[in-house]
Amino acid sequence: MFTEGLGETVIGRFNELVCNYTVTKNHGWTPTITVDVTLGTSNVVINGAATELESFNIDGSNYFKLRDIAFVLNGTEKRFSARYDYTTSAISLTSGQPYISVGSEMTKSDVKNKVAVQTTSRIFLNGAELNLAAYNIEGNNYFRMRDLMNALDVNVRLDAAKGTIILDTSRRYAD
Repeated sequence: MFTEGLGETVIGRFNELVCNYTVTKNHGWTPTITVDVTLGTSNVVINGAATELESFNIDGSNYFKLRDIAFVLNGTEKRFSARYDYTTSAISLTSGQPYISVGSEMTKSDVKNKVAVQTTSRIFLNGAELNLAAYNIEGNNYFRMRDLMNALDVNVRLDAAKGTIILDTSRRYAD
């Protein structure tokens, strides 16, 4: 049973995950989902060029930093700009626009285990709101590759034998 109290944080269950809840000013519950994650790296081939992206495993899925993905797709026909609007707490992506680096792309973390908080920011692509699972880890938003490639209409497949994710920006997304 949850107790009510302004600003009080309690532990409870939300969608089968154990998480923290914070009581908001209106005494409604705003879930803040916090999970432990494990650092990894993923081999990714983009239009034939191999690269390695840092990823975090969350509930069996690998999540990638949005700015890393924008950075590696920047020279392709599926490039997109990414910006965060602090006044609306929204992530805005615009297809076809060049990505402007902020300097933290492709950096590697030095800690293997971290805490991820489910992103509460609204996410927009070309002005349309998306419903994507995302987590914030140390101020960066992480998305499942397949979800983001679906939204951007980029073909993605897994070469399980090589343990490699293959992106082909000249082909459309297909399940």
